[in-house]
Amino acid sequence: MARILIADDEESIRDIVSFYARREGHEPVAVKDGEAAVAAFSVGGFDLVILDVMMPMRNGFEVCAALRAVDDDVPIVLLSAKGDIVDKSMGFGAGADDYITKPFDPEELVLRINSCLRRHGSKAAAPSAERIVLDDLVICPKEREVSVGGVRVVLTAKEFDILNFMAQYPGAVFSRAQILDAVWGADHVGDSGVVAVFVRRLREKIEQDSSHPRHILTEWGAGYRLV
Repeated sequence: MARILIADDEESIRDIVSFYARREGHEPVAVKDGEAAVAAFSVGGFDLVILDVMMPMRNGFEVCAALRAVDDDVPIVLLSAKGDIVDKSMGFGAGADDYITKPFDPEELVLRINSCLRRHGSKAAAPSAERIVLDDLVICPKEREVSVGGVRVVLTAKEFDILNFMAQYPGAVFSRAQILDAVWGADHVGDSGVVAVFVRRLREKIEQDSSHPRHILTEWGAGYRLV
């Protein structure tokens, strides 16, 4: 059983998500605005968070960033009526693990919730590798830390997971679908285009010039490789 924080200003959405969470054996805690979400989370004990983007007091992006400031590991899923790439980029940039566009199929939401929880459990149980050094890029899987040229770079959980996955096989080319399966899980329901969003954000953080990357290279028609 997982304890799930649900924040949405629409009562019908809170009720639907809570119903399906209970059906899966989870314990939902529902609040109606961003301030209440931050306050509830500060008490602790949540295994997953579901946030509506358009909420009063504080929107979902702001709440997501606030939660990430105190917990960089808990899975966060955003709900939004907007599905364009700019909004998704903002959501993932704030630290979200997944993004679901309204209206959504409750069964799909259940799949996403359970997938996030399984991945989180597997990550916590996985053995840590030694640190990985690729020129000026240093990755420490155990500490989940990254530095470039001796300067620490702050990554979101998903950004780190993608970089760490590719760093296990330096020089190997991975398609978007392969990265999606490795990081989000084979049962993830969604568009592999999300990988491109994360790769762009990673380049902005670890490359001296993101338009001319030295570490994460694009192999046109094939995918990406880390060198």
